[in-house]
Order: sequence, then C-alpha cells, then structure tokens
Amino acid sequence: MESLRRYVPLTFAVIFAMLASVSVYQLLKDRTAVSHAAPVTTIPVVVAKNAIGIGEKLTEDKLDVASWPAGNVPEASYRSTRSVSGKTARTSITAQEPILESKLLRNEENLSSLIPSGMRAVTVSVEHAEGLLQMLELGARVDVVTLFTFKTTGVTTAETIVENARVLAVHKKPAVTGLRGDERKQMMDVMLVVSPAEAKWIVTAMMQGMIQLVVRNG
Repeated sequence: MESLRRYVPLTFAVIFAMLASVSVYQLLKDRTAVSHAAPVTTIPVVVAKNAIGIGEKLTEDKLDVASWPAGNVPEASYRSTRSVSGKTARTSITAQEPILESKLLRNEENLSSLIPSGMRAVTVSVEHAEGLLQMLELGARVDVVTLFTFKTTGVTTAETIVENARVLAVHKKPAVTGLRGDERKQMMDVMLVVSPAEAKWIVTAMMQGMIQLVVRNG
C-alpha cells in the first residue's frame, strides 16, 4: 500500500503534463487555422479628405481613397477621385465619409435648380461657429435675426425678420485679421431660399446692422 501511495503524485503529474500538451497543441492548431484564413477582399471607395460644405466644388485634393470590405461597400459610391472631381456637393459631407451619388448635384443641375419657382436665393454672411456650421446643411431651417443699434440712444436690439428660411448652401471663408490686427475673425456665407419680399428685408438688414441665424426644428 505504501508503494502505491508513492506513485500517486507521479500519476497526477503525468496526467497534468498530458493535459498541458493537448492545450498547447490545440492553441497552435487554432493559430495556424487563423493564419491560413482567406484574406478579406477590399474595394477602393472615394471619401472626403476633410469636411465638405454644401455647394462646394470637389477637387482631387479634397478627396481620398479608402479600402472598404467588399461586403460593406455603400451603394452608388465611387472608385476613383477622377470620377468625382469637378462635381458639386448637394449636401454637407463629413471627413472620411464616402462620396455617394445622392450627395452630389447631377451634371445638368446647379444650385439654382434647387430654388423653387417664385422663390429667391440670398446669401448672408455670418460669423463662423463650429456648432452652427454642423447644423447648417441642405434643407435645414433657420430664422433670420437682425441686430441693430439706435444712434440716438445707443441701445442695441434684435428683431426676427424672416422665419423658417431653407438653407441652400454653406461656404466657410478664410479667416481675416480684425481691426486691431490681433484678432482673426472667420465668417461663413449661408445661402437661403426666401420669398422676394423676404430677400429685400434681408438685404436691407445687412446694410443697416448685423445678421444672425437661429436654427429651428422645421
């Protein structure tokens, strides 16, 4: 009996060694299977190198080509930058977003073709704000507010002159040096679709004071 007890630890050691060998073999087998797995097939997809605004013309320096898994390629996307260069953005496009046919104006279209009959397009210049820029896209609705100061009293007041105007295009302009020389103010042009009367009110307000846009939900 005493001799059997001496062999018990040895038996357990052999069993554990066998289990460890099986585990190592299975791990190496799994890794080998992974290494021999078929490579993922990719397809080139044209994407925006940086954010592109509504109405902005696409040039090759604004575009990039990314590799997408073949099963996830968006419909109506493009394969080369040359096929997209020269087209105009119908909507805003974020950085690295695929360029889709639905986001571009067709060859026979231009921004004026998006203006309904009887309406007018007027461009207002407002101070650039990143949050506002992200919300201003084709079809967004805004109120136009004018700020002006009474010369007699020096009091500044605000008044809404146009409500529910539709955004047609947005263009961010380069920063310019302020009057003191140490400030750089960046502006953006926003094209709005309004009635003929509203267009006159906006033009008059721009000559007399400052314009601000307020985004609204429909």
